[in-house]
Amino acid sequence: MKALLASYGRGLVTVFVAAVVIWACLLIVFPQLTMLDRALRLPRRALDSSVVATVIRDSATCVTVLKTYREAPEAPETPDSSGGLASPSMGVMAVPGIAGATLPYILQCDRASTESRFVRDPDAEPETLASLHGLPVLKVDPAVSIAEQIAQAEAVADIARPLLAQLIAKEAS
Repeated sequence: MKALLASYGRGLVTVFVAAVVIWACLLIVFPQLTMLDRALRLPRRALDSSVVATVIRDSATCVTVLKTYREAPEAPETPDSSGGLASPSMGVMAVPGIAGATLPYILQCDRASTESRFVRDPDAEPETLASLHGLPVLKVDPAVSIAEQIAQAEAVADIARPLLAQLIAKEAS
């Protein structure tokens, strides 16, 4: 430190030290305090309309994915029959009825349900879309055919759309 003072003088060394302290606070200490604050606070709950909108979006995505699987062309018998490398492509998908393949797990179809939970008090009884707003319990059953799954996902979206409009109007006022 004495060498710095002798080389640059008291004023310039003070500026260097102040710059390093400010840099450390802005880039290291303050972000850590912000993360600590976020970790210790309970997150705000999502509005009911955003939960319903997510169910509608998941239902629409489920329908789109299922229609893609239903309309997929048959898979080639061997990986090299196309003349290229054995790599997956969007044109070849595993669907029921094609060489005994089964439909894979689709997250959006699993979440397309009127049993979606609202984030409320963690100690209280969980409230679902069906129980809170008096909707029938609907969900997409992966054990049925693709056409029936599409119909179930569309039914979930159709029953949730009027509720979304009501909730948006209620939350806006």
